Amino acid sequence: MDRTAWIAITLCVLGLVVWQIYVVNQTRPKPLSAGATPAATLSPSPTFAASPAPPPFGSPAAIPSPSPIPATPAFTEVKETLRNSDVEFHLTNRGGGIAEAVLLHHTAEGGKRVSLNSGDHIPIGAIVDNPAAPSLPEYKMTRQGDAVEFEYVMPEQVTIRKKYFFAPTQDKKDNYLAELDVDVQNAGVNPYTNSGYYLALGSAAPIHPKDYPSYTVACYGADATGGFIDDCKKLPPGLKLKEFSDPTCAPPLEKPACVVISGKPTRAGRYTFRLSAPNLSSGGVRGILRSFMLVVRPR
Repeated sequence: MDRTAWIAITLCVLGLVVWQIYVVNQTRPKPLSAGATPAATLSPSPTFAASPAPPPFGSPAAIPSPSPIPATPAFTEVKETLRNSDVEFHLTNRGGGIAEAVLLHHTAEGGKRVSLNSGDHIPIGAIVDNPAAPSLPEYKMTRQGDAVEFEYVMPEQVTIRKKYFFAPTQDKKDNYLAELDVDVQNAGVNPYTNSGYYLALGSAAPIHPKDYPSYTVACYGADATGGFIDDCKKLPPGLKLKEFSDPTCAPPLEKPACVVISGKPTRAGRYTFRLSAPNLSSGGVRGILRSFMLVVRPR
């Protein structure tokens, strides 16, 4: 590299150093003279809205109590009947539903007809918010030919209309099917919202005195998938199985299921069979199976 190039590089370096010194001197804050105060623009002091002091640690906080559910006014229960050749429906203005369904060709204990549901339970077709504590208001009930109609106006000006009638059919027997039409109309000025409701479908009860109220253990019934099993023919010939209603027995999820095998076996051998009990924790028709083996020895 010749002398001219070195001179140019030296001048560039010196120029860069001088530039850095100049920039530093321009950006350095100037010292204030004695007695001088820096000028500043202050914003007005903020004002705060008065608020109650938080409760001390450990003191119970105020919890707003839920709005009480208005009690249903007392009224006189009125019933109406829908009937064909097979079933009789007893309808009630208490919740606008079917209080009881009587099967005209089925007989229970004491010569009484088999009844579905009961006046002590929620009527079939009733609309409730809480099944554990149902509110069943008075519906206006009218008979219209072969149908029974109900009407109820809620405090929010929402009108519920129901209509019960038998479904048209050409069958001459086994006509147990009824239809329910529900119409809801909002005549209020505000939209109506409901977080959830339930449509009652009736309740079950024992038909005979020895019926279990909630489950029956037998050699036939449902398996774990809901399929049907029947192992009664696998019992040793001469033996019969029946339920055991001692209070110490309970559903098999809690205690062993109890049965009684009685009779005199007529044939020796090994006999394996299953017993079925309803699965009470299942939402559908499913059973719990237990396998047993009986050994009959010849004398």
